Amino acid sequence: MEQGKFWFADRIYFLASIILLAGTMLYGLLVMGVGGYAGYLHEQGRPLFETTSQHLGIVDYLCGSMLLCCGSAPFGAAFSLLFLGVGTLAKKARLIEEGRLEINKFTNIWYLPEENTWRKFQPLAYQDVGTLELHKDGVDFFGGKEKVLLRNIKTVGYGKQGRDFVLNWVQIEYGDGRKAFLADGNFLGWKGFYGGTKLLYHAIRKKFQ
Repeated sequence: MEQGKFWFADRIYFLASIILLAGTMLYGLLVMGVGGYAGYLHEQGRPLFETTSQHLGIVDYLCGSMLLCCGSAPFGAAFSLLFLGVGTLAKKARLIEEGRLEINKFTNIWYLPEENTWRKFQPLAYQDVGTLELHKDGVDFFGGKEKVLLRNIKTVGYGKQGRDFVLNWVQIEYGDGRKAFLADGNFLGWKGFYGGTKLLYHAIRKKFQ
């Protein structure tokens, strides 16, 4: 990936997270300010809006505004944290490509020895889950069912495999033509969807190609 795309990827997500979080906070302050002012007018016996005071009580307006704030603020904060996390993963990938960062261990990695097609009748998206370690001789996968040593790595790719049309996987060809498919399985695979698997791909590709 080009350096310009990396620069855009991590910084745009960081910027989006800051804007969204600031907007959520300002919205909450605005609603609380309007609510406080409405409460003050209610104590003075004065309606906030003359045209609606006969149909909508000021207490109802206040309660509705606070409920709207409480309901939307968590979503704004959640999306802000999501953008921040995606930006962090993109930044790490950029640093790896620039040679300024090296990550040699990944946890909760999904593993497949071959593409997972519908004919295999395998309900899960993966065959095994474990820890992945990178070193000068190759890649070692320590799963709950088996240990796989990937030596003499020939190609490292990234894309869809088998029946999985949602997640991208790291595709490694090694040895005498054998293959391994890897993906970040943290948070039920959602971390991989939002950049974790792409980070894994850059770490492996940078080290062996």
